[in-house]
Amino acid sequence: MDTPLASPLKRVAQTEELDTGGNALERALKSVDRSLDELEDNPLPGQRELYNLSRGPVGTATGQGLKVAADVAVKATVAAAKAVAPHAKWALAEGTKAAAGLVKYAILQAAKSSDEDAKRNRAKEAGKGKPPK
Repeated sequence: MDTPLASPLKRVAQTEELDTGGNALERALKSVDRSLDELEDNPLPGQRELYNLSRGPVGTATGQGLKVAADVAVKATVAAAKAVAPHAKWALAEGTKAAAGLVKYAILQAAKSSDEDAKRNRAKEAGKGKPPK
């Protein structure tokens, strides 16, 4: 199904192939530029009304309200980050201690297991020289 822009886009794509030779990026950029020019010259139904509404008093007030809301959200986020920073620092320190403790425990367990294996091997080797009962 063709959209209102389908035929201008096809026409632009065909002329661009001839204009730019073989540079795909340049062809794509020119195609987008011409498509935007076409939309500016012949806006789709509703586009002009939306633009006028956004530039009118209601749209301006809404935009300003959204800007104020965004500013408040940013300020609240910064304040929350500042409030949480000491706790995050403590949690990071405790997490580092815990991780170091786990690594130390794993190393000790590996060494203990290795020592036990070595003792078993020595006992096995010592037992080979004895006559069977």
